[in-house]
Amino acid sequence: MSLFVSRLSPQTIPAPAQPVRDVVCYVVVEESQSSEGDELFLRKMGVDPEAVKTFAPVSFSRRGGKFEAVVRGAFGYQARNPRRLASSGKLALYEVPLKIKSDPPPRPWKTARVSIDIAELSPSGGIVQPSVAAMDKAAAALKVTSGMAWIIEMRYSGKGRLNALVGLAR
Repeated sequence: MSLFVSRLSPQTIPAPAQPVRDVVCYVVVEESQSSEGDELFLRKMGVDPEAVKTFAPVSFSRRGGKFEAVVRGAFGYQARNPRRLASSGKLALYEVPLKIKSDPPPRPWKTARVSIDIAELSPSGGIVQPSVAAMDKAAAALKVTSGMAWIIEMRYSGKGRLNALVGLAR
């Protein structure tokens, strides 16, 4: 009887499969002359990664009124056709179905339900994506300055308002 032993390098060991989830992301863009042009831009140029990354667990910090978030682990996504929902001033809100591949979120320490108006998403001339604003608002409401956060669910309720359920962990 012979015994065959092989040494495997770390590159040959398959990584555990990351789950793929279907989510609906909401993206704000500065409105151009045509909504068809905005949709074409989103389809061809892609969805702002800032809007998408919040559906995966992110490490965040809130310091001096500034919210920063970085994805933990591997992350990827595939966007489908965007659909324009509403506008406010120069901002247009789009719904974009996505397939997201990321590490699963941990069990939440706390959850918070927050509402976001489109009009709130353009402070000081810049644009804040709705999911980022929702995480910032949830962390502020719970008085949490750092940890992990992710969007559990986000829905458009009409009249320029989004409702989100945000998970937070330490």
